[in-house]
Amino acid sequence: MRLIIILAMSLICWPTAAQSVRAVSDLWQGYFNSDGSGYYADILHEVFHAPEYQLSIDPEPFEDSIESVSEKKADLVMGIARTDKLPGLILSHYPLEEERFDLILSATFAKQWKSLASLKGKRLIGPVGYSMDLALKIPLKYSESNDLVKQLKQLRANEVDAVIGYAADYEALSEFDIKPEPRVIINAFSDPTFVGFSDTSKGAALKKHFDTNYKKVVCSGKLRFLMKKNLDSLDEYPKFSLYPRMCI
Repeated sequence: MRLIIILAMSLICWPTAAQSVRAVSDLWQGYFNSDGSGYYADILHEVFHAPEYQLSIDPEPFEDSIESVSEKKADLVMGIARTDKLPGLILSHYPLEEERFDLILSATFAKQWKSLASLKGKRLIGPVGYSMDLALKIPLKYSESNDLVKQLKQLRANEVDAVIGYAADYEALSEFDIKPEPRVIINAFSDPTFVGFSDTSKGAALKKHFDTNYKKVVCSGKLRFLMKKNLDSLDEYPKFSLYPRMCI
């Protein structure tokens, strides 16, 4: 009888412990909000759901979040571009979004503007940590700053030819309306962002699971719903046309 009980117990499928997944992200309105909601959060909950996974998502400044994954304090970080500094990170196969950037041109350069190619040899300022010169792949004189007021002054003094960022941030400043007003090019450039996983055996396994299940979210149409729900727009929907066999 004792042998029968032991054999019967060996056939019982005991529930396995959920695998912990710690995600980190900077706070970006609509993408990851201070209350834990947002486009990024919804994607992660779709992919790493209970009972297989125990997911936590913590807010961290952008540079700190990359460092946390690089140092294996977190498993993944959201919103990573290929041009970001990526020591110890491996990127998801598919993008999360197509991040769009605006250009603000000096009055002088505005007269010469035709396309992005017009930036060749020009003086451009980008936000700190974005390495926009690498993303643009155009030879130019590049620097970084987060002082938007100073950038507007530099544009008017013709000390720089253009700045790249988000037009709404500049237009919200009273200094923007000072004559001559700079010219704004909306959605001048876009750059895809990805999930960055820790370069470990666990990170590789999480990446494989993410790539497989994120594809299901995309092909079912759910990703469009999540972006529209959180951002009220599909302007930054990824260019999945670059992956023609994705939903076959």
